[in-house]
Amino acid sequence: MRAVCAQSRACAALAFRMAVAAVDIYARLSWPLARAAMRLASLLTQASTDTMSPLLQLPHFGPARVQLAADAAPNFTAAEQLADLEDAEREAVLAGMPEAAVGDIAAWCNSVPVVDVASCTATVQPDGTAAIVAVRLEALLAEEDDEEEGASNASEVPLARLPHWVASSRPTRWWVAITVPAPTDDDPDATTLRALRLVPLSNAQETVAMRVALTADDKQRVEGAAAGAAGKALGLQASLVSDTYRMELKAEVA
Repeated sequence: MRAVCAQSRACAALAFRMAVAAVDIYARLSWPLARAAMRLASLLTQASTDTMSPLLQLPHFGPARVQLAADAAPNFTAAEQLADLEDAEREAVLAGMPEAAVGDIAAWCNSVPVVDVASCTATVQPDGTAAIVAVRLEALLAEEDDEEEGASNASEVPLARLPHWVASSRPTRWWVAITVPAPTDDDPDATTLRALRLVPLSNAQETVAMRVALTADDKQRVEGAAAGAAGKALGLQASLVSDTYRMELKAEVA
C-alpha cells in the first residue's frame, strides 16, 4: 500500500508540473487555453474533476455529505465559504460528524488564506511603449480574527493543508493575469491575455508589478484618458487563479 501511495504521489506531482508548464505554453496562444491549464493544475492537486463539487476539497466530505450540504445550505457552493455560514446552516452541514473530523475541517479552513485584490492600477511609462500594472494582494489571516487570544503574527500566510498525495512543502501559488475581457459574455474566447505571472503569496501583503506592452490603438486610448485611469481606458482586468484550490478572483484595473 505504501508503494502504491508513493507512486500515486509521484504521478500527481509530475502531472501537476506538466500542467504548470502547459500554462506558459498556452499563454502564448490564448487566455481560455491558459486558464483551462490553470484549472487542471488545481484539479490535479485536489484529485478532482471539473464536474465534481468544489466542496470535496474539504476533509471528510464525500458525495453524501455534499448532497446534505446542498439541502441544508443551497448557497454553500465553495469550500472556503464554510466559515461564513450561519451557525444553524453550518451545524446542519456538519451534523453527525465526529469531533475529530470537525477539527480537521476547522484546521483546513484556518489554513487557507482568504486572498483579496486590494488595489489594481496601471501607470503608462514616459515613453508610452508600455503600462506597468501594479496588483496589490492581501491575505486575511486566521490569526487576525483572533485578537482576544493575543495573536499578533500577521506577516506570514500559513501553509494551506494539502491532500496527503501532495508534498507538504509545496507552496501555494497564484497566477496573476492581466486580460482584456471579451466585449460580450456570449464569446468568452475573445478575451485576450496581456501579461501573466505565477507568484507565491508568503506575506500578508504582496504587490505584483507587471509590464503590459501598448499597441498603437492602446496609445490612442490612454492619450485621452484622465489621470489615474489608464487601466480603465485600456479595458484591463486582473484575474487571480490559485494553482492549488479551485479559487479565482477578478478585479478591474484603474
